[in-house]
Order: sequence, then C-alpha cells, then structure tokens
Amino acid sequence: MLQIVKRQASPSEAKNLDNLIGSFLKELDELDPNTPKKTLEICHVGKFLMLFNANFQIDSVGEQPDFIIKSTNNNFIGLEHEILLDHSQKKIEGSFEDIVKIAENKFKERFPTFKFLVNIRVNIKKKLNKKNKIFYADSIVTIVEKHLIHGKFERNDLVNRITCQEDSNLTFNSIPSGGFIKKSLKPEHLITAILKKESKRQKYINNTGLNQQWLLIVIGSAAKSSYEILQKFDENLLIKCGFNRIFILEDFNSRLFELQL
Repeated sequence: MLQIVKRQASPSEAKNLDNLIGSFLKELDELDPNTPKKTLEICHVGKFLMLFNANFQIDSVGEQPDFIIKSTNNNFIGLEHEILLDHSQKKIEGSFEDIVKIAENKFKERFPTFKFLVNIRVNIKKKLNKKNKIFYADSIVTIVEKHLIHGKFERNDLVNRITCQEDSNLTFNSIPSGGFIKKSLKPEHLITAILKKESKRQKYINNTGLNQQWLLIVIGSAAKSSYEILQKFDENLLIKCGFNRIFILEDFNSRLFELQL
C-alpha cells in the first residue's frame, strides 16, 4: 500500500534545498565535474529530505549504500538510491544523450571559455541512424552557436527548443520532447526494483555498521522512459523485504510516498 507523505514543497522548504545539498554538489564538482550520475543522486536525495521534512540531512555520500543520512539527534541511517525506468525506452533516450554529449565536447573545443548550462529539447520521435551521430552532433553545435552568439534559434527535426543560462561549466543537457503518454507504475515494477536492492542490503549493513537501511526509489522524470503513480496501490505487495522503510519520490511532480509493506 502506498501512503502519501508530501504532495508539494512549500517555498520555505524549497529554499532549504541548497542548504541540504549545496556543499556536496560543490565538493563533487571540485573533485570531478563530469559526474552527472552522482550529481543526480544528490539532487534526488536532497528533494526527498526536503519533502520528508523530518530534520534529516546528508552525512556522507558513497556507494553501497549511496548515502548515510543523520537526524538532529545523531541517528544515522543508510540510504540506497534507485531510479526506476523502462529500460527499453531509456536506450532510445540514451542514443540522443550520446549525440548531445558529442556536441558538448565539440563545442568545448571550439569555445573553451564558454560557461553555460544548455538545455536541449530533442525530438525523441525522430528515427536516428547510428552512422550519422557526428552529423547530428554538428547540427546541434551549429544551433547552439547561433543561439549563444547571434541570439537566433533555428529549429530542425532533431532539436525543438534550447534554453541557456550562465553556469560554472559548459554542459549540454538532453531533454526529451515530442509528446508521449505517461506510463503507470505497477506493483510488479516496484517488486523488481526492491528485490534488486534487497539482494545487496546485508552488504550495506556490513559496510556501514548500520542496521537501519532505507530505500529511495525515484520515478516521474520528464521522460518517456519514466513512470508515474496514476493508480491507487490498495493491496499490499507480496514481497519479503528487510529495508526498514521504502520511499518513492515522484521527481517532476515533487510528490513523496512511503510504501507500507
């Protein structure tokens, strides 16, 4: 059974997000700015703690488990992070992400002093030819160059829209667009995700010495590969699980649920 914990962050809670994750993102950027996976994990956990609003904060960032969080009374808990996706659709999105990454590297070579976050809305309905990756990347470079330098945007069948803002580095971010039907999260999706992490739970305990282990499952990004909670989960999941608490974060909608096993 799913129980809603929080539907939306208040303005004051949203302001607190930087306090929860700012120092960790800065440290990560200084160590290695090319770590989008861990950066995303930190942002997800920060949003989770913001919505959970139980006086917890990140204590450390690592692997197996991904985080240790602590309360104001120094209660330490292991927290594992898992993104739940439709992997077949993610492969398609990944092809677009690869092209955008190639474009980013090409742009850095031409304009090494530029520091912008460039959000590129790609048309995921376009059928890609793997042999033409460089051609696609070059077309993105041309579009971004014209937008940043000349203030013009020339849309093509690959790129629907771009937005830019000043940043500490140059980063091209691929965002799927083109319209799609939301996928409904089903019990079997959750069971698969939980069992994947349950097989490693004892290792998390051994690595941290903490018996309290929580699991955070993230869904609901702005992509076709993601799931959303579109139906009620009234029945209990028939699954044996040792995690003390399991939460589901619907990222784009900023909704937090707790799974009652």
